[in-house]
Amino acid sequence: MAAFAAIVLLQVKKWLHHTNISPWVGALVACGIGALFLTDLQSIPRVWVLASTKTLVQGDVSYRRAIKRASELPGTVVCFDDPTIPLLASGYMGRNLHVELDAVGKAYVPKGLVDEIQRANWVIRVHGSWDELDARLNMTDQGFSITEDPVISGPMYTLWKHIP
Repeated sequence: MAAFAAIVLLQVKKWLHHTNISPWVGALVACGIGALFLTDLQSIPRVWVLASTKTLVQGDVSYRRAIKRASELPGTVVCFDDPTIPLLASGYMGRNLHVELDAVGKAYVPKGLVDEIQRANWVIRVHGSWDELDARLNMTDQGFSITEDPVISGPMYTLWKHIP
């Protein structure tokens, strides 16, 4: 959606640049486009709840601690809720649960994602408003046990260890 919006905005900018319209009309067009974007945001479940959350946000200090801790863990660390954590920790770019579920219409958890999880030594889960989307992916059923960790703890992140 973001790529589509960027292309449309560039076309509108070119159109406004090549036409002889007043700055007021240009401002009106810009406001109309902004209103369309806000209307489009309404289609995302609970977007306003997420936007107003001030305590649990990805990118806060706990995010940086999760990256640091992931860099210290032996073996493969995956975080299918936020693949940037292992990417920044070790350069490993894994799959994204939400992209994978979107690709199959949320009908099932794709085998490639399940295989990646089962090959991992550690999984970091990110919790928030979207947890109900992945209720079908039970970490215990995948052979993992939740680990009490002094760094990755609290309401935002949990650390799971693969039990061979």
